[in-house]
Amino acid sequence: MKLGDKIGEGAYRDCFAVADNPDLCAKVQREMVTRRIPILEISLTLKTRLFLLFRYGETDLNRRENRIINKFPTVLRQYMPEVIDLRVDPSDPEKTQLVATRPRDFDGQYSASMLEYGPVDNEAFWEHVDKIAEAMVEYDLISTDVFFRGQNLLVQRVAKDHYRPVLVDVKHIGRAVPHVRKPQLIFKNEFLKAFYSKLEDFKAKFKGPETRKFQ
Repeated sequence: MKLGDKIGEGAYRDCFAVADNPDLCAKVQREMVTRRIPILEISLTLKTRLFLLFRYGETDLNRRENRIINKFPTVLRQYMPEVIDLRVDPSDPEKTQLVATRPRDFDGQYSASMLEYGPVDNEAFWEHVDKIAEAMVEYDLISTDVFFRGQNLLVQRVAKDHYRPVLVDVKHIGRAVPHVRKPQLIFKNEFLKAFYSKLEDFKAKFKGPETRKFQ
């Protein structure tokens, strides 16, 4: 599958539009990555798979995320892109692409990430956010990364007066190897406290009068 323009990037993966179908996108894991190691106060550039092995106990984020998504109950799955497919390079089984549809707004524009969109003043949107949070806790599929800086969630305007969030990165769901600076997150009560704290910070940052203008 031929990839087109890069439309997003994270710490370990880049996201590209699919060249012959821009309504699809594919996440591709980088070969190398540079990460800062706080405890050593240095930055290291190593193979991505080595970093991931330390952070998650596995080496392929696409496989990890696809496995997490497949565990989602309907109440959470409805907030994901419509089609998700894990594709493996037949010539190199270690290379994968996680393919998904790109959500569009009611006016045909591709939905923007919350980080790009900015503050959201829409009651329905925040009701959906609360529903996602409640379901994550109920089904023990908690993430401290979804409600964070806004880059892992899209704002889909399904109508002029109705917005909804779309989850586009859920690799952090579950208590993986805890961060070296926060080893207490291995305990569920501490993990929950961190989750609710991030959720409140997220609302404080993004809930308010909108600054984005549409024609």
